[in-house]
Amino acid sequence: MSKASGVITDSKSFTGKFGPMWNMTVNGTRYGTGKASGGNVGDFVEFDVEQKGEFFNAKNIVNKGPPRTEVSAPASNAPRPKADMSKEDWARKDDTVTFLSSRNAANTLLIAALNKDLIPAPGKTKNWIDVLEAMSDELTLRFFNSSKNLGAKTSKLAAQPVDEGDFKDDEIAF
Repeated sequence: MSKASGVITDSKSFTGKFGPMWNMTVNGTRYGTGKASGGNVGDFVEFDVEQKGEFFNAKNIVNKGPPRTEVSAPASNAPRPKADMSKEDWARKDDTVTFLSSRNAANTLLIAALNKDLIPAPGKTKNWIDVLEAMSDELTLRFFNSSKNLGAKTSKLAAQPVDEGDFKDDEIAF
């Protein structure tokens, strides 16, 4: 007896001289399975093959069910899509990300300082939001310039004039 395995591509019942019988097609060959079905179309099966004349019978059928479809992760060396951005666009994007990060750091520091009473609260003045916004702007620009001039002391940078450029109309989202 030889062994065979594969996916069932056809499974039919028929009435033979011994009553209802089944056969299945695996790898293009039809195998008789006797009175029991070998499985459903799409099932992966392993079995012993017994040949009787020109007919093949499947014995000791082990039905493994539908074959698993394994999804693999893309290869690490897969080509990456190219960006349609110029070097200037990337530089502008980098500046925007740096500025937003600086704004976040400035607001975090400002909130922490206010919560710990390290700086005086603006009080209940009419323009208290303007005072907080000015403090945030000053810290944001110091942090932004500091990140652009790595290694320089922020006290020296604070004395330099600042070109706010695209960020001039930036608002604090309170």
